[in-house]
Amino acid sequence: MKLPHLPGGAQLFDVACPASTDCIALGSANHKVLSLQWAHGAWVAMVSPSIKLGLGAPTGLSCRTPSSCMAVGITESQTWASQWSGRSWRNERVTNAGTGSLTGVSCLSAADCIAVGVLSTTTTALIEQWNGRAWSHVQSPKVTQMSALYGVSCIAVSECFAAGNHGGFDASSQHPLFMRN
Repeated sequence: MKLPHLPGGAQLFDVACPASTDCIALGSANHKVLSLQWAHGAWVAMVSPSIKLGLGAPTGLSCRTPSSCMAVGITESQTWASQWSGRSWRNERVTNAGTGSLTGVSCLSAADCIAVGVLSTTTTALIEQWNGRAWSHVQSPKVTQMSALYGVSCIAVSECFAAGNHGGFDASSQHPLFMRN
């Protein structure tokens, strides 16, 4: 697949395809979010969320339709979320994430998304829910050691699966973690 001319150092991190003829991919270039759209058999650059990433990145993307997507990610100092309307991105404030990072998102509609990640200050799993107007914190199940969630998939409002790990700081003491609501 041919990509449009991209700046040096450009990276792609996630892709969502609400239809076989329409996909959106997110990444970063020059410390800004990079957005591409697959349309009419080719990738084209599109308008991107206006977020200065610094050393951060877009980390999750979910699209239910070509005009309804939610992206999440991290900057050097905060978690962010941005909603695609089919014409533009609108940044949505994630108020309860603190110093956490959102790493995955799954949406059932424009008014129902679950995002997961990790709270840096407590090293516990972070779960946020979007209701179409605002993000709110969802209490994560208690795990005896540090935990982080990296991906989530929802098939119904009350049926989401999340995957990550729990354990110590080094890889040899970490174990797979699956959560289901």
